[in-house]
Order: sequence, then structure tokens, then C-alpha cells
Amino acid sequence: RNQSFFQKERIFFAPDIDTAAEDMSLLTLCDHVILSVGTFGWWAAFLGAHSRHGHVIYYSNEFVMDHPIVKGNLIKQDYYPKEWIGLGEPFSGISNR
Repeated sequence: RNQSFFQKERIFFAPDIDTAAEDMSLLTLCDHVILSVGTFGWWAAFLGAHSRHGHVIYYSNEFVMDHPIVKGNLIKQDYYPKEWIGLGEPFSGISNR
């Protein structure tokens, strides 16, 4: 926390949080989100950063598309909004919003 990066105006550290509801509340207040794998972060990003047109970055290889459970049952374009950036996928750049 002593590094100059963490001293910038819009960098915040959350106090110890004890519940999933508090985690979700805090995450929905973020302007930008880097997702972990799973639906908890997806909802936090969708309700927070996505709703305010912030950047959302996700792991583009989360799903093994040829796995028997996934194959034919998941359409990635329906799961990730087109504005979200898949980590590892080519993109045209990030604007300075």
C-alpha cells in the first residue's frame, strides 16, 4: 500500500468484509471489474461496471467448449455482453474512460 500507484485518487482499499452481500455491494460500486471464474463476479460486474459503461475483463477460456456438458448448451455470446473484453482475445484498444 506504500507504492505510489496505491496513493492515486481513485484507488480504495475495502475494510474487512464478512458477508457475500457486503462483497456484492462493494463490487457493484466499482467502475471497472476484472472477473474471476464463476457467476458471483459476473453478476457484480453486470450490475456495477457494465451498467455504468465501465470496462469488464473476463477470462475468455473459462469454458471448455467441446466438453460434453457444455457442447451445444452454451453460447458464449449470450453469456458475455459484447462490450466486455475477453482476456487473450484480440481487441481494438481500451479508451481512457
